[in-house]
Amino acid sequence: MKLIFSYLMKHKKYFILNLIAIFGVAIAELGITLVISNIIDKALPNNNGFAGDYDLMIKLGSLLIVVALIGAIGNVITNFASVRTSTLILVDIRNDVFKKVQTFSSEEISQFGISSLITRTTSDVFQILNFVSTFYRVAFMSPAIIIVALFLVAKNIPSLLPATLISIPIVIFGIFIVIKLSKPLSERQQVNLDKLNKVTRENLTGVRVVRAFRKNKYEAERFDEVSERYTSTSLKLFKIMTSTEPIFFFILNLIVVITLYFAGFEANRPGTSLTIGRITEFFDYQFLIMFSILSFSMLFVLYPRTMVSARRISAVLNTDISIKNKENALTYVEKKGTLEFKNVSFKFVDSDLPVLDNINFTAKAGETVSFIGSTGSGKSTLINLVPRLTDVTSGEILLDGVNIKDFDLNYLRSKIGFIPQKAILFNGTIESNIRYGKKDATKEEIINAAKVAQAHEFIVNKELGYNDPISEMGANLSGGQRQRVSIARAIVKNPDIYIFDDSFSALDYKTASNLNQALKEVSKNAITLIVAQRISQIMNSDKIIVLNKGKIVGIGKHKELMKDCQIYQEIAKSQLSEEELQ
Repeated sequence: MKLIFSYLMKHKKYFILNLIAIFGVAIAELGITLVISNIIDKALPNNNGFAGDYDLMIKLGSLLIVVALIGAIGNVITNFASVRTSTLILVDIRNDVFKKVQTFSSEEISQFGISSLITRTTSDVFQILNFVSTFYRVAFMSPAIIIVALFLVAKNIPSLLPATLISIPIVIFGIFIVIKLSKPLSERQQVNLDKLNKVTRENLTGVRVVRAFRKNKYEAERFDEVSERYTSTSLKLFKIMTSTEPIFFFILNLIVVITLYFAGFEANRPGTSLTIGRITEFFDYQFLIMFSILSFSMLFVLYPRTMVSARRISAVLNTDISIKNKENALTYVEKKGTLEFKNVSFKFVDSDLPVLDNINFTAKAGETVSFIGSTGSGKSTLINLVPRLTDVTSGEILLDGVNIKDFDLNYLRSKIGFIPQKAILFNGTIESNIRYGKKDATKEEIINAAKVAQAHEFIVNKELGYNDPISEMGANLSGGQRQRVSIARAIVKNPDIYIFDDSFSALDYKTASNLNQALKEVSKNAITLIVAQRISQIMNSDKIIVLNKGKIVGIGKHKELMKDCQIYQEIAKSQLSEEELQ
């Protein structure tokens, strides 16, 4: 509730507007009942010989129209305030959750799971929207109507007050039962929705693998199983919630029958003050009280589901991120063109063994430092430490003589051009994806970056050239084309450090060779770090670092390693011909 209240207070002007409107609606609801009662008793003809007071009827009728207009205007304002506020809160929460997730490292993302984060940003936020919308309509209006209506019943029709007082605890008890039953089901429903999203996401992402291994039936059965659990829980929850209204009206009608029975005896008693108008007035009050209780009860019916969603969102917003800026983080340092790893070790939180152990090396501007080793040797983990996608467990990384943890994250990452192992492109155009590296890049800079990345030729052959659309994740481009656009995105940034995480794997030998030659010119004042699987890509590097089980087992140039490093020799023999080994 604290989360919702904090967002409500951001838009308190609508809250005040809503209170004013509620006051008008409450007056109108109760005023209409009083006016109708007086029309029946004082203005209409009756069986006792009263011919009716038409002047009074016109006055009361006019007053009825005025009161009804006040109520209509109040309802319009209340609906506007509730819809406006709930929509603004939905936008605020979604934006805050999205911004928070953007700061997560892989550790925090693994903690929640991608499918769960999507559910929390969509379904859970929508639950809060429903609650806030209902809250604005009934949280203040219903209690106000109930209190004033009970007062008027006690004042004008005291003999029928017990019938109303007896009905209220019955309805409240029913609401309490609904809340008690729905809370655990709400929690289970959201967890099952996470699982449903997870299976759906896996199938959509891995659709080619599913088809290649002919697992369509297996995946359909897996989806059906998860969907059935979600459906079963949802049905139980909806049955409980939808039973509220019919039970309420049954209780209301039962009370009406009982009240009519006793009111009939009271009306026939000599000297009674109970008239037809008073009985009509009582039933209107009774309906207003009961309907207000039902409306108010919707808050409590929604409350368990909303609190489950609010807790899930709060868990994201309150997560202490592991990679963040220090106080007074540096936003500028004199460029020296050096990157140094000093006794760097890294291990995952849930692991006992280090992925990297005591890594030491130095790279200078203009140098190309490459990393090679068997799968799982820690190559990608090592370069992910430079832009602080993950943080070192011990030791330090110095950029221009300063520990990278002392830099502002935005400043640090602005100095790095990162090309990940898997080329990720975004929905848009080829130009917009290259411009992602530098938003104010000129067309000439974009074209030059594409030429260096060996992408210009295939781009200009597209129907719309650089304005050719790219579908989600770059699905309408080949793997090699995606990699080249991804490389161009980093080149246009003109960074101080280039990081290539096995970024040439989808390129043919000729294209990779041309790209390497072109890169030398643009990166002559930068540090270049390359993770590679093929020795042919890194043979001309200034420094090659051989990793094995997280440790450096060799460091030097190609010829030096061919003499001194057994693991490098084994890799070379498995990839190079006899002539190339000479």
